[in-house]
Amino acid sequence: MDKVEEFLIEFISQNSGVDISKIDTNVDIFESAYIDSIGIFTLLVEIENEFDKSITLEEISTLEQYTIKNIKELIESA
Repeated sequence: MDKVEEFLIEFISQNSGVDISKIDTNVDIFESAYIDSIGIFTLLVEIENEFDKSITLEEISTLEQYTIKNIKELIESA
């Protein structure tokens, strides 16, 4: 697990109360109720703070599924 994936898993765990070991990186974080629409705004701010990369709501909304894997790829391409 790399730093970006670890950050995303920890963020989701802290904001959802789901144990880190139970978070599946290939599951849609909205459909699985790991995070809600307000949480995505918080996540975008935290991504910018942690990685100095700005991802807009428009950019993240282009993802077919909101999986940790897809969000990680978006961060790495920013």
